[in-house]
Amino acid sequence: MSGGTTTRGAAPLVLVAGGVRDPNLDVIASALARAEIDHLDLRIGAATAPAITWSLADDRLTIDGVERRPSAAFVRHDVFEHLHDRREASAFRAGAWYTTLAGWLAAHPEVAWLNRAGMFRQTNKLHALGLARACGLEIPETLATNELGALARRPGGPWVAKPVGGGGHCRRVDELVDATALRGGIAAAPAIVQPELVPPELRLYGVRGARTSPGARPIELFAFEVIADALDYREDPGARVERRTPPPELAAPFGRLMDALGLDFAAADFKAEPASGRLLFLEINNGPMFVAFDRAAGGELSAAIVCALAG
Repeated sequence: MSGGTTTRGAAPLVLVAGGVRDPNLDVIASALARAEIDHLDLRIGAATAPAITWSLADDRLTIDGVERRPSAAFVRHDVFEHLHDRREASAFRAGAWYTTLAGWLAAHPEVAWLNRAGMFRQTNKLHALGLARACGLEIPETLATNELGALARRPGGPWVAKPVGGGGHCRRVDELVDATALRGGIAAAPAIVQPELVPPELRLYGVRGARTSPGARPIELFAFEVIADALDYREDPGARVERRTPPPELAAPFGRLMDALGLDFAAADFKAEPASGRLLFLEINNGPMFVAFDRAAGGELSAAIVCALAG
């Protein structure tokens, strides 16, 4: 653990918190070290639990017995430990730590924290699709439905489906119909259903400038093509990432979407319409993975995040 108490006007101290198995935090810690910015490492795991006390009466935050006052924070809710051990205790522990730190950050608006405006709001994928269209991004025809059996008779396919709440992989509807227990063609839960799109698949990252920047704090964009053979690149071990120039026609509407959702850091996914080749918006993520993308950018993505935090 590094870092000390920070007061107004002192050098920045960035709190880096989450799980010890989260590789994204390794990237941020390395970027802070390269920039010679002091950071407080507060990562937890099955065998790692720092001592923390936040006294609300005098607003003292102590970690391992030392009073701390970070000027910025990069905090991720840890999901990796639970994915590793599948124990209820690891999920409970991750939730308790994130809730505690988010509560302290919410009470200290002077501390730089990306996506502060949406700190207790989960992005709804269906709402984001409608909002993206209103902001000027094109979206595919989209259905929220559990009537999977009827899709075989609907024009415009082939169709793919993904969970309305996220997390699961994208699947072709024909495969789901064969593998899912349907009652009269009706699945137990609705899904997001869209026509199957084709490569190129683009991921666009946006990082809002440091709070010390004048005006509306411009958004720095990073674009990457994800090249994979699988429908969902997360299932392709051979998938690779290559940096691209951000398409100018997406820059302004993507910025408006980030503004509408109150986001300082986000990633959006796009894929091409087969007939026209136009890139259509699929979803936006306010807590994206970025390790492979930062590597493809030569560390420039993590450097932009660190700059936004530390000014």
